[in-house]
Amino acid sequence: AVTSCAPIPMYLNLESKNLPEVSIPIEGREIGVISVVEANGKDSALVAELGMGIAEKLESDVYVVSSEYMDLSEPGTLDLYAIQTQKDFLITVDSLYAGNYNVKRDNFITVKLPVSFKMKAYDARNIETYFDKLVVDTLSWTIFGSENVSDSYAVSQANSLLKEVMREVGNQAASVLVPTWSQEERMIVCFQSSDWETAYYLAYDFKWEQAMD
Repeated sequence: AVTSCAPIPMYLNLESKNLPEVSIPIEGREIGVISVVEANGKDSALVAELGMGIAEKLESDVYVVSSEYMDLSEPGTLDLYAIQTQKDFLITVDSLYAGNYNVKRDNFITVKLPVSFKMKAYDARNIETYFDKLVVDTLSWTIFGSENVSDSYAVSQANSLLKEVMREVGNQAASVLVPTWSQEERMIVCFQSSDWETAYYLAYDFKWEQAMD
């Protein structure tokens, strides 16, 4: 008797590495994040949170410096700071602007706040700027079951979470500088035998060459 075994599709979940939007040489580098706050500025705490979010994403140290002591437009400023901090790659954020809250009512309340800030990536080892951009964004909060909620209360609720949101904005802003990972599904086609089963489990452990052998 002759029998035929059909191939069996089996699936693997794995992470795929996506290249960053901006290619910068930060692997193996000593990275420092500098939040430049305006002297007596009302948004100083928000700039600090922004820098913390970037530092968390890059797993680096963060420094909060007053604009009285750091002028990013002055040549040599970042080189001097790199020497002082012993960091050879610096990410700076400054000139944070937060506009006015806007409240929109539909089936629920949406509170929006326009923000912008400057972000720079500077390689002190090679004296080169890789990224220098004005980042523009709109923060948004949604409040459900809000028929009796006043606009002022909705704004106060959004404002109470602003620091946490700004840290997340920094985290997202830093994402353009580092690789990201996404979940993907791969099909492995196997036949019913011990060799094919072994190949599948080798692939499951990401041992691709052994699996093909």
